[in-house]
Amino acid sequence: MAQSYLTLSELITDTQERLSLVTGSGVQTYSEDRIAAMIQHKFDVLFSDVFWPQHLKWRTSTLDGTLGVVTDSDLADELVDFNDIQSVHVSGSNTPLTQLAGTVNPLILSGTTPIHYTALTRDDDNAAKVFFIYPKTATGNIDWSYRHHPKAGTDDRKFISTDEVPFDQHALVLGSSYDYLEDDGTNPNATQKFQAMFESRITQLKNILTNAPISLDPIVSLPNEFVFTELS
Repeated sequence: MAQSYLTLSELITDTQERLSLVTGSGVQTYSEDRIAAMIQHKFDVLFSDVFWPQHLKWRTSTLDGTLGVVTDSDLADELVDFNDIQSVHVSGSNTPLTQLAGTVNPLILSGTTPIHYTALTRDDDNAAKVFFIYPKTATGNIDWSYRHHPKAGTDDRKFISTDEVPFDQHALVLGSSYDYLEDDGTNPNATQKFQAMFESRITQLKNILTNAPISLDPIVSLPNEFVFTELS
């Protein structure tokens, strides 16, 4: 069963309830639009901070063999920012490609095997493809992982009130409450309290990620079959 998350409307209500417990003249009347903007900002910042597992996707794409780009026609609905790419592999390989270093001349790279990847410039004719594979003549398929924004494919990537916001509700509510109190400025003690609780929750979430089992050698895959040779 997929994990469920609070909607933007529910997060706004929870934030209002948190703020209603804080004394101070400026926090008794709340703007839902302001709180919604703060929740959106907190989500966007946290989304880009870590490759959170609930946002990670894997995709297999075919290279065009000429321009160094993938042939996917729906890429704009999946990937917006080059920095959202986690890794790129030759299809079937467990060894990631390296990003093209600034000291490497890509114009002298040739062949049909992918070696590096890098970001497309904004003025490139294929900018919607987001990234290049070098050499550009590389062919075949690549397997790649990336952060998928839940509102990718929309003009402003903004949540509406009925949208589920796929992130830890405590972090979003504490973070938006902290932002609201900081702007309000009437209760510095409460501001510091919410800041500490927000930062503590984010640290806790990151620690959960780092406590997961990690392969000591990601290059080596488990064997798919075994061959036994009879001893004579």
